[in-house]
Amino acid sequence: MQTSDFLPLHYNESVLPALRDICSPLFSSFGFTTFAYLRFLNNGKLLHVSTNHDWLQFYAGQNLFNDVERYKNEINSIPENGIGYFLRSTKVSPDFASLLEKFDLWHAISIYIRHPNYCESYCFATVADNHQIHDLYHNNMDILKHFILYFKSKGHTWLDHSDSAKLFTTTSPSFQEDEKFLLDKKINEFLSQTKVHKFYFGDNQHSITLSPRQAECLVHLSNGKSTKEIGKKIGISHRTVETHLELLKHKVGRHTKSDLVNYFANIPDFALLRDFTES
Repeated sequence: MQTSDFLPLHYNESVLPALRDICSPLFSSFGFTTFAYLRFLNNGKLLHVSTNHDWLQFYAGQNLFNDVERYKNEINSIPENGIGYFLRSTKVSPDFASLLEKFDLWHAISIYIRHPNYCESYCFATVADNHQIHDLYHNNMDILKHFILYFKSKGHTWLDHSDSAKLFTTTSPSFQEDEKFLLDKKINEFLSQTKVHKFYFGDNQHSITLSPRQAECLVHLSNGKSTKEIGKKIGISHRTVETHLELLKHKVGRHTKSDLVNYFANIPDFALLRDFTES
């Protein structure tokens, strides 16, 4: 353990009673036994508080914070301002799994929230025989999201990372320097700057314009989706889908949905439209 790690461990001890109090409703209601909050900063520093101080002390003592690839791969799989979910039982190496068993940390899940300059991780774990917790993960994830909001409302003063005494030092590089992440960021910025508000087909004599919603409906129709399936996929009623398609049929002089699909299938640019709306 690095000498610099003693201060953040002492900080965790200082907030431990209040942290366990905040987690008490979560633990008593669903059988969780451990909660941890991690904030990965862009300079390689780490803020980490946990209800399981023994685990945190061991973690720091073994320099497990420097397991760069595990953290880096998970964080860089999440787009900026996005959320990612990782079940620890399926996402860890056998060696790390044995450590989780040693500290009775089972059925663990981590929820990552990626911000422009740092990434947060909310980690939840329970005991070995609490198999029903997977029902919560699959059907009631909103419970954990609600707890995250509750935790931040109660413990937001702990999360100020301007005090270096709270921070562990890692060998992790800036996650934003990852090439894939930088490319994804550039792609997202490009798409946000070049939004298409009308799709244009044809030439000056024979031109057709489609709204983005009309384009979505048409592409899904051409892929064999029913109006009910289209509505469910894009979040509108099937009657609204029918209205969009009726307007398109009127616009191009076609009377049936199959005629409408065939008409656009013969327009070369329609392949671009299909790729655009499915991306």
